[in-house]
Amino acid sequence: MSDALTDIARDEQRGRLWSKYLYAIEVFLEEPTNNNRRRVAELARETDSVRGGYMSGITNLQENLEETLNGLMKGNKEVWVKFLSTMRNAPDLFKRFKSISPFPDKLFILVDYGCGFVNFYGELEEFVRSLIENSKGWQTYDGDKYALVLDMPAIESPGIYWLSHFGATGPRPKR
Repeated sequence: MSDALTDIARDEQRGRLWSKYLYAIEVFLEEPTNNNRRRVAELARETDSVRGGYMSGITNLQENLEETLNGLMKGNKEVWVKFLSTMRNAPDLFKRFKSISPFPDKLFILVDYGCGFVNFYGELEEFVRSLIENSKGWQTYDGDKYALVLDMPAIESPGIYWLSHFGATGPRPKR
């Protein structure tokens, strides 16, 4: 057991290392050398070594690191979706990586069906805000409510990728 201040310091340390790890991946993708690959692996190991935390938990970046790096290099869409989904709270990093992903011109929305509720992450909030501000010239503030009425998009084959469920290994079929 540890105190809250120690756990918060671990969160901060993990966050700094995670940022360095992502930067190392960016460098590796730009210049895929063995030295850059080793640097990514070192930072994954270092980030995974931070134990505990207050708001964050232990990472496991090393587990599928080779598959992740190879998938990113080859433009594997499922690997890219999982990778981008880890940056939902880091919009600047998300934008940088999305620009070099297979989805640079796509709207990226994460959907989390929790236990009785649903949350949307990704670019949906920014998309809606820009619609309100750009089409009406209105600013969005706390407490404002808007209804958006949009034409239904013609989606013949949407890119939908399953991310995870408590211990499951794949999506569940519709009942």
